[in-house]
Amino acid sequence: AWCALRTMGPPNPAVLLSPGKRTRCSEDKETLPSQTLNAHANPATEKGPTPATNGDDRLEIDCAAQGAAMLSGMAELYRDKLLCDVTIDVERQQFRAHACVLAANSEYFRTLLRNSVSPTKRTTKTDTKIALTFEHATAAGFSVVLECLYTGKLVVEDALLSSVVHLSTKLGLMAVRTACVGHLVSLVTAVSYTHLT
Repeated sequence: AWCALRTMGPPNPAVLLSPGKRTRCSEDKETLPSQTLNAHANPATEKGPTPATNGDDRLEIDCAAQGAAMLSGMAELYRDKLLCDVTIDVERQQFRAHACVLAANSEYFRTLLRNSVSPTKRTTKTDTKIALTFEHATAAGFSVVLECLYTGKLVVEDALLSSVVHLSTKLGLMAVRTACVGHLVSLVTAVSYTHLT
């Protein structure tokens, strides 16, 4: 039976190794050389799950480090003020930034950039100018928020936390707002615990 199977191609692992089927091959599998069984074993069961496919035989492999590399690269461009195409004015202080970063993170900036800049103007070297004049828009607070968009880290003094919360709420930066609110809650909790003890 084993020779007959070999002439028809490699044996089906499900037939050879399935404990629920009593075939001639399954009964004699103990007498086969161990390397023969290993050669026909399912690689997926020995090496873990195979990468996901998108339905057309292409592999979809997660590249988690690429996100960090992009964030680091954009932060470097921001620090060196390279390829900036937007100027934001806050309390007469100007900040240079990249439209793609602002639009990707903030619905507020995305709407302004889409509505105020035509496709023709985007190909010129003239910066898009945006002025933030609403309440709680301070230069100190916006500097902290803008730095966070490029670095993923919020470096802020406690005195500015309230301003940053209002500013991030207005700009639609929910991740920044959540981080600030969480820190404020922890401060209140720590103070309350101190008073109780």
